[in-house]
Amino acid sequence: MIMHKITISKIFLFLFFITFITFINLANAAESKNMNNKNQTQIQFAVIASENAKNDSIKAKIFAEDTANSTAELAKEINKKIETLINFAKNKSPTKLKINSGQQISYPIYSKNNKNIERWKMRSELIVEAKSENITALSEFLGKAQQMNFGISQISQNISDSNKTQIETQTTRNALNLFKSRAAIIAETMNGKYKILQMTISQNNEYIQPVMFRAKMATANALQMDSAAGESSPLEIGETEISTRIEGTIIIF
Repeated sequence: MIMHKITISKIFLFLFFITFITFINLANAAESKNMNNKNQTQIQFAVIASENAKNDSIKAKIFAEDTANSTAELAKEINKKIETLINFAKNKSPTKLKINSGQQISYPIYSKNNKNIERWKMRSELIVEAKSENITALSEFLGKAQQMNFGISQISQNISDSNKTQIETQTTRNALNLFKSRAAIIAETMNGKYKILQMTISQNNEYIQPVMFRAKMATANALQMDSAAGESSPLEIGETEISTRIEGTIIIF
């Protein structure tokens, strides 16, 4: 019986000793971690790498608008104008322009008392696209459209997906190299080493208008230049700035 009590006491003391040692080790580990955190400095910064790419396509939206006593009469007149313009493009530049139909809307014009329909108004759009090497053909087409009293509501320039992807890849490489270089400079200046904690990568495309394009295309009406004399609208392909931004946090230790 006495031997049994002594054995239980030894076991109890052994377990107490193990628990005490474990507690001490955990406390030391926590203290060491806190000391390490105190010796680490987190720094957040951002870098941007960008390149300008020449736009390789241009798109214009034009419209014919008129009024008549009936929708049938109105549609006949507008469709005739559109057909004449499309035939001009087919004869002048059959392979250089891509023409698609846009929106076509019509609505009534009421009398002053808003009870009777006096006339109908219709607007029909065409969307014409051209590659950058065919910009002269597009310019001639817009000049003809202005002669025929078409309005120009929008002109936009774009870069093809293949060229865009290629330049985005390059700017991403440049931005990553710039980020690593900046991190190394910061760590060296602070007499330490660095480790990247986190980073985010984003891309942005910004259209850059050439001076002539901006001056002539400020409004749709500004495009109309001596249309009675048959002069074509001056167009100039601009550039798109493609940039990659990297924002991240590094740890100096």
